Amino acid sequence: DSTLQPISSYTKIVQANQTHTIRLNYKPDRVSGRMEIPPALGGDRRLDELIQPGTVDFNAAEFVLRASDLKVGRVITLPIYNPQLGGRLTCRATVSRLEEITVPAGKFRCRRVDVVAGQTRQTYFFDDKFPHRLILQKLPALNIDIELFPE
Repeated sequence: DSTLQPISSYTKIVQANQTHTIRLNYKPDRVSGRMEIPPALGGDRRLDELIQPGTVDFNAAEFVLRASDLKVGRVITLPIYNPQLGGRLTCRATVSRLEEITVPAGKFRCRRVDVVAGQTRQTYFFDDKFPHRLILQKLPALNIDIELFPE
């Protein structure tokens, strides 16, 4: 249930001396823009694709999930657009269970949400209390954990 219709998106990723820049503009049924990536990864390209209404920008999926009813057992399906993963994808998020986790900011009771989009898998741990702030995000393929730190 996405009501957070994207308007535009700008992403810049710098990793291992390589820069990836993505600029996207959304209309209800179309996304256009430009992706600038190293030649070894396919090089720069223009994007102009039809999308289904309600499609979520790949950077916004976390926020749409946070605003959702995160009842244990619920499966949330979102159409997303991620040009790095081939464009249009279906994101399937399963609220699997409640867990108590510890991060540098402390101990939290969280809702574990397992997400699959294409071949990408990640796990979000959202605070049990609304507005379900993100406490921990695990990206196993990249061996990255993003944790909440104290202020």
